[in-house]
Amino acid sequence: MTALKTAYEDHGSLAYGLALRMIGDPARAEDVVEAAFLQLWRGPSFAGDERESMRTRLVTLVGRTALENIRRHHVAAGHTSREAAVGPHYADDRGIWAAGATPRG
Repeated sequence: MTALKTAYEDHGSLAYGLALRMIGDPARAEDVVEAAFLQLWRGPSFAGDERESMRTRLVTLVGRTALENIRRHHVAAGHTSREAAVGPHYADDRGIWAAGATPRG
């Protein structure tokens, strides 16, 4: 378990910062980081895959885990499944244009 401890010491603050920015709730961000590190530890590529760094794998796992957490939170709060899938700001019939985006070219 020394490798996991080293990974946490090296990348824990990065993982927490990303999760907190995505979720906005410190307790939920901690849960996301814990889940991401456990996935990293249990995953088949933890021992070493030269194609991607540990930092890259961890950031990817934190991002995916945070999105899953956001979706579960939206569903638990009673949002529609579409809101949970894409976020409440994008869930109306106008799609992404509801958030103020403008079409290109």
